[in-house]
Order: sequence, then structure tokens, then C-alpha cells
Amino acid sequence: MRLLSLSLWRSGGARHLLSYSLRSQSLSELSLLKQHIEAQAKELDHRMHRVEELEEKERVANENDVCFVVWLWAVGNLREIEGLMMDIAQEAAAGIGVEQQFVAADYLKVHFAESWNEMHHLLIMELNANCLVDSL
Repeated sequence: MRLLSLSLWRSGGARHLLSYSLRSQSLSELSLLKQHIEAQAKELDHRMHRVEELEEKERVANENDVCFVVWLWAVGNLREIEGLMMDIAQEAAAGIGVEQQFVAADYLKVHFAESWNEMHHLLIMELNANCLVDSL
């Protein structure tokens, strides 16, 4: 089209034919450019939508990672708590054993003191009885 209009121009053809040719070419180029821009806008919109999808997947994955980390932390704490509870139970059992030994020792002490007092009383009575027998 451009060649035709240039050849008409050189050959003394009408100026309006050249301007029409340039306008029609410009319109067709603009139309093609518009189609190209619309296609690029559509592609850009598609890519933006894809980016949003990927960002959402990443957010969900990060939330899952956080949940997993929290779960691991909770499990670790539960194991630590279980260990502490077992330690407390063992200490309580040991405490009960110590208490039983203390009660038994206290019982033996009281029983020994009572026996000691009885023996002491019996010895005094026997000594008194021997003294009475000797004095007679």
C-alpha cells in the first residue's frame, strides 16, 4: 500500500490519495496494535491471577509450616511435661517411702523409749526388792 501511494505521489497523483493511504495504514496499524495490547493485557491478567494463586498456596503452606512447628513445640512440651510428671511421681513415691521410714523410726523410737522405761522401772523394782531382801 505504501509503495502504491508513493508511486502516485511521484507521478503527480493527488495528495489526498497519499493521506488516505497513510490514514488507512495508520488505522490498520492502530487496530493491530490495539489487538496486541489487548492480548498482552489478557496475558498479564492471567499471569496476575496465577501469581495470586501461587501467593495463596504459599500462604497456606506457611500456615501449615507454622502449625507443624507449633505442633512439634507442643509435642516437645508434652514430652517434657510427661517427664516432669514422672519425676514428680517418683519423688512422691520416694517421699512416701521416706515418710514410712520416718514413721517406722518414730514408732521404734517411741517403742524403744517405752521398753527402756519399762526395763528401767523393772530394774529399780528388782533393785528395791533385792535391797529389801538383803536388809532382812
